[in-house]
Amino acid sequence: MSTLTKITSATELPISIFTDAEYERMAKIFSNILSERKRQQVKWGDQSGNLNVVWSTILTEEVGEAAKAVLQLDFEHGDTREELRNELIQVAAVAVAWVEALDKNAD
Repeated sequence: MSTLTKITSATELPISIFTDAEYERMAKIFSNILSERKRQQVKWGDQSGNLNVVWSTILTEEVGEAAKAVLQLDFEHGDTREELRNELIQVAAVAVAWVEALDKNAD
């Protein structure tokens, strides 16, 4: 595949670009993001009607929590890498929810 070829879906990626270990790590991450999305859906219900400014506020709040975890991990030794990882999974899940809302409302 040419490096100039536009990739339009994940299935078009040559899987050989990742080692088995990298692929397994990514699969675990994506599974964690999906689990977090399910948790959010149960907790908050359908939020697809939120204005973009609301989504931006929610995502910013989650990024702030991740930034706090970074400061605590690097300077205060309070939080663990696992706490930072959890916060980043929440950031990713909120971003996915926002994209879901954009797609749903485009129909």
